[in-house]
Amino acid sequence: MNYFIGIDIGSQSSKGVLVDEYGQVISKHSISHTMDSPKLGHFEQDADKTWWQEFCDICKVLIKESKVDKNDIKVVSHSATSPCVVFLDAHNKVLRKAILYGIDTRASKEIQYLTDTIGLDNLINTGGCPLSSQSVAPKILWVKNNEPEVFNNTRKILSSNGYITYKLTGLYTLNNYDAVGYTGLFDIFKKEWIDAYSEHIIPLQYLPNLVSPSSFVGGVNKAGAIDTGLSEGTLVMPGIADAAADSLSAGSLEKGDMMLMLGTSSFFIVLTDKLYKTNKFWPSNFLFDNQYVVTGGTSNCGSAIVWFMNTFMNGCLEESVYDTLLNEARANNLSTSSPICVPYFAGERTPIHDTGAKAMFFGLALGHSRGQLYNALLEGIAYSIKYNIDEIKKITSINNIYAIGGGVKNPLLMGLLSDICQTSIYISDMDASSAFGDALLAIKCYNPDVSIKDFIKIEKQIHPKNDNKKLFEKRYDTFQKLYTSTRGLLE
Repeated sequence: MNYFIGIDIGSQSSKGVLVDEYGQVISKHSISHTMDSPKLGHFEQDADKTWWQEFCDICKVLIKESKVDKNDIKVVSHSATSPCVVFLDAHNKVLRKAILYGIDTRASKEIQYLTDTIGLDNLINTGGCPLSSQSVAPKILWVKNNEPEVFNNTRKILSSNGYITYKLTGLYTLNNYDAVGYTGLFDIFKKEWIDAYSEHIIPLQYLPNLVSPSSFVGGVNKAGAIDTGLSEGTLVMPGIADAAADSLSAGSLEKGDMMLMLGTSSFFIVLTDKLYKTNKFWPSNFLFDNQYVVTGGTSNCGSAIVWFMNTFMNGCLEESVYDTLLNEARANNLSTSSPICVPYFAGERTPIHDTGAKAMFFGLALGHSRGQLYNALLEGIAYSIKYNIDEIKKITSINNIYAIGGGVKNPLLMGLLSDICQTSIYISDMDASSAFGDALLAIKCYNPDVSIKDFIKIEKQIHPKNDNKKLFEKRYDTFQKLYTSTRGLLE
């Protein structure tokens, strides 16, 4: 029997699964961690102590608990939050903590500078989209402007999954899907680095080699085998963004399918039949040949809910506290006088790309309760996702929505999403979603004849109700006007 390992390094935890060639989970393990936020809008993690150490620990636990012979593990595949930025020196030592993906909004000035210098049309014509807080280039430039010692000692820049691949194999790689985060340096249409604007960012020799997401980049080297407990020579995949792995495990596999990941932030991937140019989303090549996507994401989902817990529930995150809030929210009927939340607590990514956006609760009165505020928060998260869905539909069709991540465990949020977006939502039965998606990709690449769809089981379907349809439409209109009418007040 052949076995496969999939490991995902997420914002708040690392998860791993060991599966057999039929997709059956033999063992799984997870480790919780935190994000560092040294300043407002800055989010970082330690590439060695968090990412690599947890990757190694999970590998060892999976092998030990499964009792599988390590020589029967054919492929190790992985994913991580993306795009993140890791700076290495000439000796491949990490120079600073890794800068995280779009929730990190430190580089707003650099976004504007590069957009003005390179030109919006040039960025879209090569990268398919404008620069945003999701982009790597402005964050590289931020380090150059604010941490010159780090920048001057940098000799290689890797992504989160690229760093794991390096530690396993000694190779510098980046897959063509994740490379969409390198607008200004990467041409998504030609799948190659471009030198036209690198003088404003960083020399191209500091960037890794581009590879297909569905390829084997090499084998585990001696050092990687010692650290992980894997056999030397075990095939290694280049690693992909966690959302791409989620898309596989959620069952989003065909044109028009949309994967909706509800985690610390939300992220979505819609499969298309061609590459698009857009100033609102992130088009990209996907995992297999002639497969394309439009992607996007909000900055606020689970992070906003945790903020609410810390603020109104004395920081208690026990399951019983979630149940308490759920009951309080359900005790109040939605009406025209219910408060509305614009949940831009950490700025917003798509479709507005505004790192300076702020959150608000509108229409508060003395009679409003904590439960009504919680309902407003979840409703606001649903509106922010609907905003993206409406804008994506102007570009391409959306036929089915497959949801995944911690947010699917919140029945109130899921009900609001279905009702507000007036769409059915499908949920698979895998709780280690990204890690399972990694394993599925490994199985498919090792045995191209298998069908990933055969491994997916839909556990739950949520269908929209029409009870409050007109009320939601009116409140959604107010939600959109609140942002546009108050944004100038923040200047």
